[in-house]
Amino acid sequence: MGNIVVKSFDARRAMLEGMRIAVGVVIDTFGPRGKVFAYNNGTNTILSKDGVTALKKIKLSDELKDMGVKFVTEASDKANYHNGDGSSTTAILTYAMCKAMNGLIDQGFDINLIRTCITEIRDFIFNLLSNFKCDIDDEKQIHDIAFISANGDEEMANLITQAFTSIGDKGLVSYADSQSRYGESSLVLSKGCEIGKGYISSKCVNSANDQCILEDVYVAIFRDPVEDLEHFKMFIQLMHGHNLLVIAPDYSDEVAAFYTNTAAKDNNVFIRTPGYSRESIQRENEDLAVIFNTKIIGEDIQLEEMSYDKCGHAESIIATKNSVVVTEPSTDKNRKKDYVDTLQGLIDHQDPTHALSSDEITNIKSRIAKLEGGIATIYVGALSNQELSERKDRVDDALNAVRNALNGGFVVGGGTTLYRIAEGDEYSKLLENTTSDKKVVYDALMQAIKMPLKILVHSASCSYEKVAIELHEDKNFGFNARTGKVENLIEQGIVDPYNIVKNAVLYATNMTTQFVSVADAIISDVKNLSIEPLDEVIAPGRGVFGELM
Repeated sequence: MGNIVVKSFDARRAMLEGMRIAVGVVIDTFGPRGKVFAYNNGTNTILSKDGVTALKKIKLSDELKDMGVKFVTEASDKANYHNGDGSSTTAILTYAMCKAMNGLIDQGFDINLIRTCITEIRDFIFNLLSNFKCDIDDEKQIHDIAFISANGDEEMANLITQAFTSIGDKGLVSYADSQSRYGESSLVLSKGCEIGKGYISSKCVNSANDQCILEDVYVAIFRDPVEDLEHFKMFIQLMHGHNLLVIAPDYSDEVAAFYTNTAAKDNNVFIRTPGYSRESIQRENEDLAVIFNTKIIGEDIQLEEMSYDKCGHAESIIATKNSVVVTEPSTDKNRKKDYVDTLQGLIDHQDPTHALSSDEITNIKSRIAKLEGGIATIYVGALSNQELSERKDRVDDALNAVRNALNGGFVVGGGTTLYRIAEGDEYSKLLENTTSDKKVVYDALMQAIKMPLKILVHSASCSYEKVAIELHEDKNFGFNARTGKVENLIEQGIVDPYNIVKNAVLYATNMTTQFVSVADAIISDVKNLSIEPLDEVIAPGRGVFGELM
């Protein structure tokens, strides 16, 4: 057993074939007329319309072709990681550019020239793209973006719009499985804040459903576990006559017994600080200190210095065994603003050598959302696991699209903006001041960025040449794949988040640069055990893919 070295022409050709097969599946799901694909997750058949999910499920028996799949998957996954959407557009652009550049290499064009041209065209597109950007300024635009990204699901678009308009762009909108047996979806808004730990003893319960409901509540936050009972008793006696919520990492057996036998009956609620480590507990304490505008006992102030007027306060709390819901905490607006700005700065000004992971970013956003007092959960309903999986994918895309548009604005959708850049006067001016070889490379790349529009036009069984003529009207006009007509896409709500389009170009051009650099491929000489390769059975190059690409 050894390895085989496959030289440049054959290596790139095989990798391109792998890309073609993989992106063919993505194209089948692309746009409002796209369909779903099915895959087996080991226990169930799952349906999805998500581009990067499709790419990750494809593994071809031919090792060289599979390298091509991994190329396009890497580009799409990067775009999806940073934006949560746009993976299909990225995959289409990546393949179109790689195919175009490979053709030029076969014609004898210098690879270094091609790499330079890719970078120059990328920067040219970025400079012009910002000219097409608009900011979201009304509720309808949020709905339109959600509606398009959710593939025309009106119910989900309405719930997403309601969620974002209720909590603002810095709140956290999440989704979960609905427990409705009739497949109904719903939206739950959390007002105030929720602490993810409940009472340590049910002896405090004073209402139905095992709840402890208290009003006019004072709040004490401890940095360290409460272990000295005698010292702690003095504080409890000082607070006698006031409803009290105590938050500490843990309690000694003596303190817990005191609470169960005595303190719980006096309208006191003891809970443990949420967190799985000393660092996470410390972060939670800092957040809670800002929410309640108080000091942390054992860090900012000593227990013997505490009194009820130095505690935090809440209008009311509802404590259960799992959580505490706080209404109208005594938050100081200026202190909260400064603290939120600091947390947001951790995301906005990351050190490139120590970039935050997606989990860390999500955690910080969750903390900000709790501080801002806005958490909206969309409970996605469905009548089967297959429908639920597919619908949740669309909700995920729609949520990410709306977040991106709120943060970075939007451009006219349907592939129209990239088409207008490729056909615009600015590009004509660029060609006037360049060499003949560069013109050829530029033109090939500009033809590639038209591919999303071409695919949408073809999916609606329309003539691309006819559509291209009609597109020379108002810049807000574009092709509506749902109706098969050229119309005002802004009025129709067909828009794409600016950041998603920009990053699709960014990662497609980056992966194309890597692809043209391939000189050789090293693969195993062990043949696949199948009697015949199955890759072509999966995607025989038919339909829109075969005709356009």
